[in-house]
Amino acid sequence: VLVTGASRGIGEATARAFAAAGASVALVARDVDRLRALAEELGGTAHPADLLDPTVVAGLIAAVEADGDPVDVLVNNAGVDAVGAFMDADPDDIEQIYRLNLVTPVQLCRQVLPGMLDRGRGHLVNVSSLAGVAAYPGMTTYASTKAGLTQFTEILALDLKGLPVGTTVVQLGPIPTDMLD
Repeated sequence: VLVTGASRGIGEATARAFAAAGASVALVARDVDRLRALAEELGGTAHPADLLDPTVVAGLIAAVEADGDPVDVLVNNAGVDAVGAFMDADPDDIEQIYRLNLVTPVQLCRQVLPGMLDRGRGHLVNVSSLAGVAAYPGMTTYASTKAGLTQFTEILALDLKGLPVGTTVVQLGPIPTDMLD
């Protein structure tokens, strides 16, 4: 099970739950020290990575699988929040939010899917938000990335109908966690 954003919060809790259920976990995050400590504790592997870097993302699945087992479950959990008036948003911040919250999960699904189909098993889990299905003031950028991720996952499920790979979109409400680390 590969979990992005695994060094804290929802990602850490998800990794712990999978490990407790007997899964081998591959953990991805930027916080190298926390990631390595958690991987050691859970008997998993640590893959420090900046998911804003397209080159890193392009090689991530291959690197994880070269270091262990094939990825049978991908949990795209890493994300960043943005609250504030859209007109005041920095263009670079907008680009980064779209990259981390939408483009990176789509690319990781695209990379892992062929192997899952070849093996005849797999599951894609994309962590979205209730902000992706309801309108909240000051959340234009964040909510639109999560709406895109939700739609991507739901349509991908239709495309995969009858095939041995499942999809789940998780639409969480407000949870106190530090999404920036």
